[in-house]
Amino acid sequence: MTAIKPRDYQIEFVNSIIKKLSEGHTRVCCQLATGAGKTICFSYLLQRYLSRYPSAKIAILVHRQELMMQTKKTLSIFGIENVYVEMVETFNNKLKKVPDIYFDLIILDETHIGNFFKLIDHFIERERAGQKATIILGFSATPKSSSKKHPLNGYYQAIVTGVEINKLIELQHLSPAIHHAPPTQLNSKNIKVTAGEYNMAAMGIEFSKPKLVDAVVDAYEKFCKGKKTLVFNTTIEHSNLVHECFKNNGYNSRSLDSKSVTDEVRKETFEWLSNTPNAILNNVGIATTGFDDPTIEAIIFNRKTKSLPLWLQCCGRGSRLSPQTGKEYFIIIDLGDNIRGEKFGYWNEKHDWKGYFYNPDKPGEGAPPMKVCPNEKVPTIDTQTGKEILVPCEALIYMAATICPYCGFEMPRQTVYSDMIMELEILPDTPIRKNSQTFLHSLIKQITERIKPLQLTTNEKKEMMFYAFKEAHEKTGFEPKQHILSHLVSVYGK
Repeated sequence: MTAIKPRDYQIEFVNSIIKKLSEGHTRVCCQLATGAGKTICFSYLLQRYLSRYPSAKIAILVHRQELMMQTKKTLSIFGIENVYVEMVETFNNKLKKVPDIYFDLIILDETHIGNFFKLIDHFIERERAGQKATIILGFSATPKSSSKKHPLNGYYQAIVTGVEINKLIELQHLSPAIHHAPPTQLNSKNIKVTAGEYNMAAMGIEFSKPKLVDAVVDAYEKFCKGKKTLVFNTTIEHSNLVHECFKNNGYNSRSLDSKSVTDEVRKETFEWLSNTPNAILNNVGIATTGFDDPTIEAIIFNRKTKSLPLWLQCCGRGSRLSPQTGKEYFIIIDLGDNIRGEKFGYWNEKHDWKGYFYNPDKPGEGAPPMKVCPNEKVPTIDTQTGKEILVPCEALIYMAATICPYCGFEMPRQTVYSDMIMELEILPDTPIRKNSQTFLHSLIKQITERIKPLQLTTNEKKEMMFYAFKEAHEKTGFEPKQHILSHLVSVYGK
């Protein structure tokens, strides 16, 4: 009898994995969002597997000490024993000494990380040589390979996807987020891309400029002052600069990185973070995975990245529920132009993980266009005086939004459409012949393609098209015949 009862979506997820195995697949990629209970899912799966194959030899491999301890704890709650839980590098060293070692089932946690590829290759080669296949289940919240040369569909035969982040928020299993992307003096042209990711050294130099370091504290003071905050920086030197800037401004800040601290200091720092209400922890690649503190109230993403998994993993650190602190939401502050510039969109944006798996080279459509809420009169309580004051909302919202979901500000319809037209850049700068059919079809095609990802009703789409033609007329003198325009709008506006 287990002390933890799996939720319905967790049972459904495990059933889907078992179905893939029953179809003959021996290597399955298993996607489940951060906070959905991944460790509970594979513990529940193992419980069912061992009830059928009690003598099965099983290993769970992780890449972080924190993940290893978390996994052992959950297995114990489920009453599961005699399962190897090890660091992946330790297991790889074992394989070098005993290459013929056999396991019936291996579970890999955070399988999108390159540490596991060598291990999977080893068991694939053994299977090709005629040996009994080892079942390999690779779990990840973000199953996009960290290397374009090694797509996950080269290691796994199929993928199973679980519940979406938005559904978890709806079910009140995760906290919703408010997004901010304040303008900074970041010059992305100074940061070159190496092997598909922004060069860390160049990024460290750019983000370490005094004005950009000061911008971190400014953003904290504006959007999340007094809240427990996790800051993701670029390099160790940059992180220390940001940490010192916080300290010099009187804030309770610490800095953590992989090279300058021992395991004891790391553990003590995480305990300090958990127990200190206004704590600010600067880090470089430490708190991305295997770190779980529900009391985190704000994430400052103080870097750029081409990696969607990294963006989602970092932002997800603030998504855990915290009933003991009464956290109703958490804040994401993007200081690297990732939401709009990299088109990652909201942290809770829906992603086509199956599409990424089966077509890794196909570029994504990106997030819909976004804008900043213009409401400058949001009532809030000043933490120092206890009095009500009015502050700007400045939340990042979809361009098509007519009401800000965070402050309730209602935007005039014409303002919404005007914003979208400006963002889409669909209007020409040169005069167009009054009845140019070529321009008419080109314009309506561009509008259709650009508004496709937006959450608009049929009437809203038609309304936006008419508004676009009105703007085109005022700018260029373009004026199509009404019956032709009405026909095209009725066809393309569906």
